[in-house]
Amino acid sequence: MNSRALTLSIPHITSMNPPVPPAQLLFIRSSTVSRIKSIFDIKADVWYMEMDFDVLVKSLKNNKITVTDLPRFPEVRRDLALLVDKSVSYSRLRTIAFAAEKKFLKNVSLFDVYEGDKLPEGKKSYALAFTLQDESKTMTDQMIDRIMANLIARFAGDAGAEVRN
Repeated sequence: MNSRALTLSIPHITSMNPPVPPAQLLFIRSSTVSRIKSIFDIKADVWYMEMDFDVLVKSLKNNKITVTDLPRFPEVRRDLALLVDKSVSYSRLRTIAFAAEKKFLKNVSLFDVYEGDKLPEGKKSYALAFTLQDESKTMTDQMIDRIMANLIARFAGDAGAEVRN
């Protein structure tokens, strides 16, 4: 059988110290269990999960787990397309973003990279998604606009980035 480790993300568990490799906790296996598939006339692949609870319990016994409440206020997503030199990496932009906004920025993800003849020579475009959240109240448009303006200014100053229209 082919085994692949599954990473489990549980939002309200914020740390496990020391970390336990996910492969020691959970496994997902793809199975072509032909007998079961034929009995139930299943055409698709059959997936099942196997969890070793002994390993889970042992790992939790010696670890400190920090639990926080689930957020009461919604997160907000804003997208931004940036034109940068080809030498600028996504990792650099991500670092700049978290340095510029420590309080409300929860995540930065890359969802598109474009390099083509419609861009100036030596340039590429990154499309980034920013997840913002205030844990004490719902964010206003003014707050979000101020944060995004600050991020744009920092990208321009630190990486020579321009907003792509």
